[in-house]
Amino acid sequence: MYTFNKNTKTALKEHSLNVAGAVSSLENGTFVKIICGAANTNSRQVERLSLVYSLTGVDVIDISPSTGIIQAAKSGIKQALEIYRQNPEMFPGFKEPVLMVSLDSGNDLHFRKAEVNYNKCINCLACIDSCPSKAIFAGNSSLDLDKNKCYGCGRCIQACQHNAINFINFNCSLNINLEGIKAIEVHTGNNSIEEVKNFLELSESLLQNTELLSFCVESKRFNAVEMQDYVDNLINLAGRKVII
Repeated sequence: MYTFNKNTKTALKEHSLNVAGAVSSLENGTFVKIICGAANTNSRQVERLSLVYSLTGVDVIDISPSTGIIQAAKSGIKQALEIYRQNPEMFPGFKEPVLMVSLDSGNDLHFRKAEVNYNKCINCLACIDSCPSKAIFAGNSSLDLDKNKCYGCGRCIQACQHNAINFINFNCSLNINLEGIKAIEVHTGNNSIEEVKNFLELSESLLQNTELLSFCVESKRFNAVEMQDYVDNLINLAGRKVII
């Protein structure tokens, strides 16, 4: 669920046009965001998704903190723009979307990749059908894994009856060039508010040009009262309009 905080009003004229459009969609209740996956490093897939969903008129495309993925998404949007200009009547809903890069403030489940323990794997192949991104497949002699396609959903680990699949967390959030990126989503993982605050302070240079800020919160961590308190603290930390 996305919740738009209206406590702090920011004039739309301060935003670039595509960010202003996304903010307007949020306020009008028509906001649409496509999530390519914080751990998805399949550049061809992200490029294709960015192309297709740009043509449909999404407001935001959420991608992983990878230079290659950022370039792939920009390429997809550029291709969509070229197609639209040639046939504007075919895509009446087209608008250039905002690229939102996800950042991990610490051990968030979205930032992980599957890893196969071949000492335990018996090649039962039960995990293959569970994988929505087709990252797991039957190799020549054993199970194989394309980590670029893995976005850490965890379905394979649930399907495996032999504990042969683990997940390895990664974090490249502080080592990425975000030049030209106007929207950021901070994944809070299991972090306390103080830890999120520390991350924001460390990431000040990354966030200085951010016009649209989002927080991804793991709802299973909290009951309703705790969740409201955590979200209120995030909003106070940000000191501006945010997406939760």
